[in-house]
Amino acid sequence: MAQMIKTVTLAPGEAKPAEFQFRPMEARVYQVSVDGLSGSFSVIEAPPPPVTGLSTIGGRVRDARTGEGMSFVSVSLNGYGVLTSRLGFYLLQNVMSGTYTITFSQKTYQTETRTITLLAGTTTTLDVSLKPLIEIIQMPLNVSVSFEPHYYYHGEFLLWQGGTLTVHASNPDSRFRDWEYDEESPGGAVGCLKGSRVHSPLIGYFHPAELARGGSESWDINLKGGSYPLGTSLIVEVSFQTRFTRGTEVIILKGLGKSPSITLTT
Repeated sequence: MAQMIKTVTLAPGEAKPAEFQFRPMEARVYQVSVDGLSGSFSVIEAPPPPVTGLSTIGGRVRDARTGEGMSFVSVSLNGYGVLTSRLGFYLLQNVMSGTYTITFSQKTYQTETRTITLLAGTTTTLDVSLKPLIEIIQMPLNVSVSFEPHYYYHGEFLLWQGGTLTVHASNPDSRFRDWEYDEESPGGAVGCLKGSRVHSPLIGYFHPAELARGGSESWDINLKGGSYPLGTSLIVEVSFQTRFTRGTEVIILKGLGKSPSITLTT
């Protein structure tokens, strides 16, 4: 620390200000002594120069499927981050002007990354929509049925023996034909046959990949006359649940369709 010694002569009752200059000087209290008289003065830190070139960015994060605002989405801009509010809004203030990468992420959604340029003294609005990592899609199926009766001769009599019920199901939605079928997806697909006079519906199982991709399937079901007498009314319900993937995207497809009622007649 620099030290200065200066002689000052004062007449009785005279007061005279003294000026001191120190280089460098610490921010603290200094003691001054003149001919047995002492005093002090303080040096404080100079305020930082005003910061210029600041900008603000804000907006809203929505669910791409529902359009609703998403809460607790992490919004990160070059290491500075906030969470969205209950309605999906976020705000980053006092950001230096420049070009940045901003990232929006939540555990069960695809991460969205954008490159933005912020100008000094401006407010930028950036709204984004996040896609779910796993999306559930309902697929209506077209189901039709036909019936071919069977008979047999008992002596001179032609008796009812039931018949073959042919079920045809098709899926008009082929958006996922090029997606990869998940062979390990839980569950499967099931076709259900229900009748007004049948206590236990007939259940048949099938591989769902082709139907889920937008194709069609047909099944022949043998109906025994003892369980399905003439006049029985039936409704066929075909449904499936399966999973397709493409990159990081996962789609769960649920298909459902019902046939018109059919009555077993000769």
